Amino acid sequence: MGTFFNPGNGSFTQDKNSEIYIDKTELLKFLNKKLGTNGKCIAVSHARRFGKSHAAGMIDAYYSLGSDSSKLFENTKIASDPDL
Repeated sequence: MGTFFNPGNGSFTQDKNSEIYIDKTELLKFLNKKLGTNGKCIAVSHARRFGKSHAAGMIDAYYSLGSDSSKLFENTKIASDPDL
């Protein structure tokens, strides 16, 4: 049951170590602004093969309580954000 509620950072770790990794961590800055507001419900819809699963893994790693992902986000665009 814990896999669904707190999936960890395994997916993002695998994506980040890939040769074709593209840094989309600025999405997290957008999400951080929306938390705690009326606009907190966000739908992620794009065409096939557009990176939705990659984004979901990144979000899991960032907000996961069960794993320390600080090293994963070093050398990314979100690393300079004070909320990290």
